[in-house]
Amino acid sequence: MANGAEVYEVGDEVGIGVQFGTPDEPVDPRQVEVRVQGPDGRSAHLAFGKDEAVQRVAPGAYQMVVTATVAGRWKYRFVGIRPNGAHEGYFDVFDLASG
Repeated sequence: MANGAEVYEVGDEVGIGVQFGTPDEPVDPRQVEVRVQGPDGRSAHLAFGKDEAVQRVAPGAYQMVVTATVAGRWKYRFVGIRPNGAHEGYFDVFDLASG
């Protein structure tokens, strides 16, 4: 999963995710929303249960895959509602083909 330390290239599929609560004491919020913003300013706002891209992979654990279409810093934020919680992160994408 992306956490800002990995290097991705344009065209890569990047997994992003969150754990609400802890692995030993997971918490499933009633609603989970994800916002992803590309370096070009475009953003997507998705929700678990409404958008197939957002998946529950284990109790309290949610993830999705983002296709890195442009180079630059991508930002994301998972928000859990009732109980409330949030996790923000980013990943960097490089265009290694351009040289």
